[in-house]
Amino acid sequence: MNVYDAVATVGWVLIVLGWWFRKDRRRHLSCVIPGMVVDLGLVLWLEVARSVIEKTVSTTYALHEQIHIGASTVAVVLYIPTIVLGILLIRGGGPAVRL
Repeated sequence: MNVYDAVATVGWVLIVLGWWFRKDRRRHLSCVIPGMVVDLGLVLWLEVARSVIEKTVSTTYALHEQIHIGASTVAVVLYIPTIVLGILLIRGGGPAVRL
């Protein structure tokens, strides 16, 4: 396991713990926010340090690698509404935001 895998694992574990504690707002936020920061930070670091997006576009990958790239892309894109809705809930949006 390399450093990138270890960092990704930490982020994933934090997000899973956040889901586990979804009914306890304090614990939920204490896990999910650092988990998202770690995951997004890793994606940004890989892009800056290794030009991952450029390599992904210009290289042919096996099916399992394409699935990984697709799932990672969807996760990063879905962080945007997740973060926005989370901020609205923290600020007291209530049931209207949940709908």
